Amino acid sequence: MKTRLAEAPDLPGVYRFFDEAGVLLYVGKAKRLKRRLAVYRGVPEKSRRKKHRKILKIMRLARSVSWETTLSDLEACVLEMRLIQSLKPSLNVSGRFNDYYPYIGMRLIQGRLYFRMSARPEKLEGYEAFGAFRSREVTGEAFYALLKLLNFVGHKEKSRAGAHGFRQIPQGWREDWILFFAGKSRVALESLSLRLLESAGARARAGEIQESLETLQRFWELEAVPLQRAIRDTRYEGAYPVPQAERDPLFIRWRLPNAAP
Repeated sequence: MKTRLAEAPDLPGVYRFFDEAGVLLYVGKAKRLKRRLAVYRGVPEKSRRKKHRKILKIMRLARSVSWETTLSDLEACVLEMRLIQSLKPSLNVSGRFNDYYPYIGMRLIQGRLYFRMSARPEKLEGYEAFGAFRSREVTGEAFYALLKLLNFVGHKEKSRAGAHGFRQIPQGWREDWILFFAGKSRVALESLSLRLLESAGARARAGEIQESLETLQRFWELEAVPLQRAIRDTRYEGAYPVPQAERDPLFIRWRLPNAAP
């Protein structure tokens, strides 16, 4: 197979490794296929360097390789991500589990404000939805931190089918939280912080409350704002909330220098 690797063109593109049964093992991309695949040929079989482990595993299992060229590095990056998402090669990790990317939904019914988090868009029918967000951990921690804090502000309804509702939420907060989850304004977080200062119960748990507020701030910085900026800077015109399969390609276009149209 090393002879085949040496035949790779000096162009941007995507490459795929297959096992002896023809099952796809790994998908990668390169600005220059020839240079990238030369790395696979050049790693010593007995190397113990951490950065070589994955390459050696691929070379140990693979029996064939193919590639396809693209017009640019950007096209190669997007194609690689789409192949990983659709084919889920066993040795790829990043981007493989995009169907777990969560959304947050919110709706107002008869004065009650409801929140829900789900990776299944159909579960948010009737909600104003935001996302898809990449980190289930960051998003989930922020979601439950918000529910915890709202207990000191409103009156919690009994949770039903994954929906968490609150009565007597201050007027205008729905619009503020829409802007917060959309990554456009953190006024909602500021208003919540001020309201918590008026709660004796919240003041009695100051350390715990501060930690929850910082969790929401982390979500704002790592998930909400980057998604909003990616949408704005790439002039994204697709559906919103952003479909899970489109989230990573959107960020690839945003982060690469030539991503903007």
